[in-house]
Amino acid sequence: MLEGARLTLLSSRGSHAQLGTVHHFRCLPWGFPSHSRCHRYTGGNLIDRFSALRHCPETRSLETWCGVSLAPAVADVANQGEEALDEIGLALREAAQRRERLNAALAGDSMRLVIDCGLPHATRSPAEFRSLAKQIQTAVGHNRRSAAPVCLQVTSWRGQLASYAKERMGAAAWPLVKQSKSTLELYNPGEIVVLSPDAAAPLMALDERRVYVVGGIVDCSVVRGVTAGFAANHSLESYRLPTLEYAEQLGLGRGVSRRPVLNICDVVLALLRFRSNGGDWVDALNAAIPKRKRVGGLCRLSTGQQAVEVTSEDAPAAGDTAPTTAAAIW
Repeated sequence: MLEGARLTLLSSRGSHAQLGTVHHFRCLPWGFPSHSRCHRYTGGNLIDRFSALRHCPETRSLETWCGVSLAPAVADVANQGEEALDEIGLALREAAQRRERLNAALAGDSMRLVIDCGLPHATRSPAEFRSLAKQIQTAVGHNRRSAAPVCLQVTSWRGQLASYAKERMGAAAWPLVKQSKSTLELYNPGEIVVLSPDAAAPLMALDERRVYVVGGIVDCSVVRGVTAGFAANHSLESYRLPTLEYAEQLGLGRGVSRRPVLNICDVVLALLRFRSNGGDWVDALNAAIPKRKRVGGLCRLSTGQQAVEVTSEDAPAAGDTAPTTAAAIW
């Protein structure tokens, strides 16, 4: 633990001896022990380590040469070490508390957020499997780190997608509720709220009793109306994120869509942020909308996986080209 610590010793003659890290002691003229010899003083309990170093022969020789006692300096370094250990302990306790909150949320003690992998226009190609699995994995990471995690689930989790995620990405270990059944088999229609960029009404508040569904669809070209059509066909409520209402604050100005289609993980991030920040949509959407989807404004990069530029009911900017990489339809 002496590594990284610096001791300043004032000799009886008023001169200062600057001592660097333990492995630098070998450079001192009196032959203080090299790193390999000091190694026996750097293991075990913190207090025992400093006690051993304080009473070793080399330390006494150093004290004689400097004309002062090393005890105060060693005690000061020991105190700093204890503070560092306290910080580590605090970080470990916070991590344990996050795990407890996450486990409680996944056990059903939180709002339910579903990524439905069984909607029409199903994912088929290997590239689409990879993109969807990666977005789900990123969403899991957002939920794990959130101060207010949700009961994050995937439905219709079966077939090639589930096999690919398990074999190639270690999905068996993801803190995620995996359901092989469809959303409609698991929940009553009156509980379900479908999130769709094509919905007419904005989602202004969250109801912890409802089940919010994000469409698990990835394609190389954006197919409009999939999630909205699913909601209409089954008489389900549908809402969109309120990007249109906060377009000016979010930098969704001229030349960009004011109702952008976001990646699945970005939608999850926006909802998690909204739940944890006291209901501030501007902050939540600013964290989730990628910079390239807007001009000016707050323009903070999304922490989720990036999606391609897509069009909506707003006219695209002149010169825009069709997307060539995968985008999500939520």
